[in-house]
Amino acid sequence: MKTPVIASFMRVIVCTVATGSLSLCLTGCADPAGPPSSVRFRASIYEVRLAEADVHKLEMTADMRANLQARLQALGSTKVLYKVDEVIDLADEARMTVSARVPFVTGVRMSESGKEIRSVQYQPVGAVYKVSGEPVSGSRGKLLDVRLKVELSAVTESQTKVAAGVAAVTLRQAKLGHSGRVKLGRPIVMLTVDTSAKDKDGLAVAYVCRAEFSRPQD
Repeated sequence: MKTPVIASFMRVIVCTVATGSLSLCLTGCADPAGPPSSVRFRASIYEVRLAEADVHKLEMTADMRANLQARLQALGSTKVLYKVDEVIDLADEARMTVSARVPFVTGVRMSESGKEIRSVQYQPVGAVYKVSGEPVSGSRGKLLDVRLKVELSAVTESQTKVAAGVAAVTLRQAKLGHSGRVKLGRPIVMLTVDTSAKDKDGLAVAYVCRAEFSRPQD
């Protein structure tokens, strides 16, 4: 049975001058000794660059779930963007944020003396995971009914010079989701690919998220 997937893309043109530091923010996370609805949540988000003709090979088979990173690397250039591993309480929506505050140039103007003045704002770039749900009655804790939403953003390699020392880049933003039953210890895979937004080498860019729920002590 195919995993229900909700995926969408949005591209934003911004300007950047530097990179920020990585941070991890957690809300709604439970102590490992918490209520029965406490589970361990692990997720990894991969960025894959591949030929448009190979996009159909991203179909998630059972084998690909078990050997996801190796299979993705066989399709094209693959890197891990974000990872999270936390014990959460499904009774309350858990929100996990892995992000870096990146400074973006929002405007460039010239002073009366001819000096360039830049306006800079800091924007978080990373992934936000929102998880809620409950154990399925009668499953002895082996099945969960979960609602998982993932919002991610990543700075691309595309750049256009707009002023001396200032380059406009593309910030890709994507959303993925899963709603339904999952089995403890069995990963689910969500993906989104934007074939209309090629990288500088003409390759399509896909984002793949592998998520797994298990008992807190596993």
